[in-house]
Amino acid sequence: MRTIVLILVSGFWLLASGAFAQVPIGLRNPGVVGALAPRAAGGGGGGGGGLTSTIFNETFEGTGYSITSPTWTESLGGGTVDEDYTATVLDGSQSWRILTADSASSYGYNSFTAGSERWVYFMFRPVSTPNSSNGEIIEIWNNGQTRIADLQLTSTGTIQVRHGTATATTTGAMSDGTTYHVYLRYVVGTGANGVASVGFSTDGSRPTSGSNFASTSAGTATTNAEYVAPGWIGFSGVMDLIYDKLQVGDSTSAP
Repeated sequence: MRTIVLILVSGFWLLASGAFAQVPIGLRNPGVVGALAPRAAGGGGGGGGGLTSTIFNETFEGTGYSITSPTWTESLGGGTVDEDYTATVLDGSQSWRILTADSASSYGYNSFTAGSERWVYFMFRPVSTPNSSNGEIIEIWNNGQTRIADLQLTSTGTIQVRHGTATATTTGAMSDGTTYHVYLRYVVGTGANGVASVGFSTDGSRPTSGSNFASTSAGTATTNAEYVAPGWIGFSGVMDLIYDKLQVGDSTSAP
């Protein structure tokens, strides 16, 4: 019988024979020597997307919100929010589910370090949408908590990005029951030259062209971004939405 001994040294598995093979520490299952840890269940989308660096990273793991300072504020308008949702998890072991009342806004918001350029990434699963009106699924606010940019889910499932009053809309559409990775970019302007873009995918990649991408360079918002507000804001219909892995980054964070 031949015995093979594996020794972990500085991120490498060292064989008794002297040969070695690298296995990244972040992918190892600590319960099985040398095994790769399985990817978290993603409800159809997987957890592979995200920014390269973050200044705000809400995972929705643990009890309540994972970010406790600054604290989250919820505005429910008759709806309900479950910060520890486990029935259909998009990433990790918990997600954030929002169920709105008819014709009422329900959302949460929190602040981050203000800046002239901010990237927002989140996982998103529309469970049940009325397909009768447009509504914001996430907003970016300035210091005065006034909307400066947002994403709207339209009645046909396309995504519209808005920078002040300027808009651009994807030709690709989202479907209920599918998990998406969504990337939103905001760059402040001086009156009619602000930049905003949106891209979404089911595999974590960030589109920069094609049917699931839209952008505008005629944005009218002129203030820095400081708040992020996920949820269904201001339109009719009962919405059932799931979010996860909400991240905010700066100009260096694009994947």
